[in-house]
Amino acid sequence: MKIITGGISRRDGFILLTDEYIFESKLTRDGIQVSHELRTNSPKKQSKTETWVLKSPFGKYLDPALGLLSWKFILGLAFFQYFFYHFCQSLPYFFRQEFSTQSEVVVATIVIIILILFMSATLLLLLIFLICFFLFISQLLRFHSVEHMCTYAVENGIETDIEYFRSCPRVALNCGSVLSLLMAILVLPTIYIVPTQYLPISLWVSCIFILVLRQILIIHGPKKVVNLTLFLQKAVCWKPTEEHLLLGVETLKYIRKFYPSITEA
Repeated sequence: MKIITGGISRRDGFILLTDEYIFESKLTRDGIQVSHELRTNSPKKQSKTETWVLKSPFGKYLDPALGLLSWKFILGLAFFQYFFYHFCQSLPYFFRQEFSTQSEVVVATIVIIILILFMSATLLLLLIFLICFFLFISQLLRFHSVEHMCTYAVENGIETDIEYFRSCPRVALNCGSVLSLLMAILVLPTIYIVPTQYLPISLWVSCIFILVLRQILIIHGPKKVVNLTLFLQKAVCWKPTEEHLLLGVETLKYIRKFYPSITEA
C-alpha cells in the first residue's frame, strides 16, 4: 500500500511526505522529536537560489548542504584574502620608505612568518572542515537509511518494534540515488560524445529516458540488475546506529496514529 510519497534526509533527521501530511523527525540534544503538519500549510519562504537548488534533480541531497552555503561567510573569506594579499604586497614598500635595507630584511622576515602562520591556520581550518564534513555526511547517510527503512515499515505493516524495524531494507529502487547512479552512467558520457550544439536537447532526452528507465527497473527489472543497483546504492545508505533506529521506530509509531488502517505483522 503506497503511503509515503517522498522523503528528505537531513543532518539531524529526516522528513517523510504523504498526500496529507509532512512528518518531520529529529535527533536533538533533548532527545527524539517527531512532529507533523498539513501539506496545505504555506511553505517556509525560500530564496531564489534555494528554490532553484531544491528543484534540481539533486535537490534532495543538496538540501542538507544549503546550510554550508553561507554567502556571508564566502564573501567575508574573499574580502579577507583580498586585503591580506594587498597587505603583504604593500608592507615591504611602506617600510622601504622609512627604514634602511637592513630593516627591509626584518620586514620581509615578519611577512614570511605571517604567511607561514596564515598557511598553518588555513590548513588547520581545512582539516577541521573535512572532519566536520565527514561527520555531517555520516549522519546524513545514516538518516537516509532510516528514511528508507521507515518508508518500508509504514507501507508493509511491520510492527513498531526495534527488532522488526532493524530487519527493514535500507535501500530502495524508488530513491533519488538510483537516478543519480543512472545519470552518472548514461548522461555524463553524452557530454563528450554529442556535439555541443545538440547537447541541450541530448541532456533533456537523456533525463526523460532515465526517468522511464527507472520506472521500468522498479516494475520489470531483471533480478540481477535490481540486486546490483541496490548493492551500489548501499554506498549512500550507511548502516544506522541504535540511536538512529530508535528515531525510526518512534517515527513509525507516530505515523501509525494517522494511518491506523495499516495492519501490523
